[in-house]
Amino acid sequence: MGNDDTTIPVVFVFDKGYAPYAAVAIFPVLMHARHRCRIYCVVLGDALAEAQAIQARMAMFAAEIVLVPVAQAAFFRWRTVDYVSSATYGKLAIPELIDERRVIYLDCDLVVTCDVLTLLRQDMGPHPLAGCIDRIGGQSSAIPRAPTDHYLNAGATKRLAAVF
Repeated sequence: MGNDDTTIPVVFVFDKGYAPYAAVAIFPVLMHARHRCRIYCVVLGDALAEAQAIQARMAMFAAEIVLVPVAQAAFFRWRTVDYVSSATYGKLAIPELIDERRVIYLDCDLVVTCDVLTLLRQDMGPHPLAGCIDRIGGQSSAIPRAPTDHYLNAGATKRLAAVF
């Protein structure tokens, strides 16, 4: 841990199906952190018990794990398909649910290999949202677009890291 009092707010959004992946994704964030982390788990539907188990498992780190339960009914009428779940829509609620000036949002199905503070300190100018460009060259999505369009994936290729 670093000597200053920097706290890195990181958000994961998951439902019961992605809770095991969230646990795997949170661990390396904390393992590589050189500063205190505050991990927000936006928990959809009936995954609260799984989120509490994650919270207990991560107690070995000097991190705060904040559980933010959201009723899945909040997205009841929203269309879902096999790769677009209510958890995808739950990401849209982050600014309403999390009281932080900026946060790092990470998908549950990725592995962090370094300290994420660099993401938080990125200069975004006047932009409220940043993301990583999908570099797979258009092969990652069936969404039609020009080959020169930059594509920020909402989770299907596990390459999005957004800073709010």
